[in-house]
Amino acid sequence: MKINITRSLSIVAIFIMISCGFYSFQGNIPSHLKTLYLDVFQNRSVEFQIETRIYDQFYERLTREGLLNLVTVKKEADSYIEGEIQSIKDNPFTFDENENILEYKLEITCSITWYDAKLDKELFKKTIKSSIAYYSETENSNLASTDQKTRETAMEEALELLTDNLIAAMTEDW
Repeated sequence: MKINITRSLSIVAIFIMISCGFYSFQGNIPSHLKTLYLDVFQNRSVEFQIETRIYDQFYERLTREGLLNLVTVKKEADSYIEGEIQSIKDNPFTFDENENILEYKLEITCSITWYDAKLDKELFKKTIKSSIAYYSETENSNLASTDQKTRETAMEEALELLTDNLIAAMTEDW
């Protein structure tokens, strides 16, 4: 009896593709939740308009992921997220031999609460952080423009990471 390895591998590959095709993050969210209202976060930091940037980033990502249908009226939502931007800090991160700052670490800290409006309960309350390093102005001036990393670039990356962390928080415990 001769085993056809190519055929066996093909069957295994098809099985894996089909299995992965049915996997989604939405399966990790309570099944009775279909809609979500995202509130603009309270801004306790000194960063001007950061609450708008975070809202836009979260809204776009939640829309793209399709975890829940986003609604614009809180009363119509099965669940809702509220948050607070607790702090945004720029801390020295690395130094040269003369103790000049080479890099800063931008850190965003938010507290986020997700509520189940149908069951009138809190699903989770978590502190979510993201941090990204960026070069000092002096260090950037010594680098080619393609190698520079500014605070604004770090902010964009930190907001993306914060959004990744929110999506993970929404889907990890279910």
